[in-house]
Amino acid sequence: HHSNHFDNLSKLEFLNIGQNHVHRNIPSELGSLTQVTLFSVEMNNLTGTLLES
Repeated sequence: HHSNHFDNLSKLEFLNIGQNHVHRNIPSELGSLTQVTLFSVEMNNLTGTLLES
C-alpha cells in the first residue's frame, strides 16, 4: 500500500524547499495541497509540470 505523504498537510500554507539540491520529478501529490499560498523551490533541479487546481 502506497500512502500519500502529503495527506496530513492539507492545511499547509507555506512550502519552501529551495536550495536543497533536490533532483527528481515534481510529485503529482503536490496538487492536493490546495491551501498553499507560497511555493518556493528555487535552486533545485526539478522536472515535470505543476497542474493548476
